[in-house]
Amino acid sequence: MTITDQIKEIFSGGHTDDSAGNPDLVKKAIVQAMASEAKSDGDLDVSELSSIAGLYKRITGETIEASEISTLVSENAQSNFDLVRHLQTIRSELRPKDKRQIVEAAYRVAVADGDIQEDEEKTLGFVAMALGLSEQEFRDLSRELES
Repeated sequence: MTITDQIKEIFSGGHTDDSAGNPDLVKKAIVQAMASEAKSDGDLDVSELSSIAGLYKRITGETIEASEISTLVSENAQSNFDLVRHLQTIRSELRPKDKRQIVEAAYRVAVADGDIQEDEEKTLGFVAMALGLSEQEFRDLSRELES
């Protein structure tokens, strides 16, 4: 392996291409990130669960029921789930594309009501940091998502 390949592997979290990955892990992380983002400004209500389900379909192309999201959120609350710690734990198993989808999902929830609140912005930053994105990568992705 060349030094360039080693550097690419380090910055991609261990994956240098899009052929690997764990789809179930990614899908669950997407839902967890969206739910955490939605909860950052208070409790989740039925309309937010429906919005998350719609955004999930838009991002992944797959359907998820609001009840499935609600169940996951309840399970996470009961187990004192820590999204940042979880993302830090799984980031080496994620492809750059996966990390982008997770940040995009959280971002889409944050802007769903028209603007990003301070708590939502903090949560977005924590998600990006936990996934190993640099501040510049996060800014670039945010600009891209804004357009």
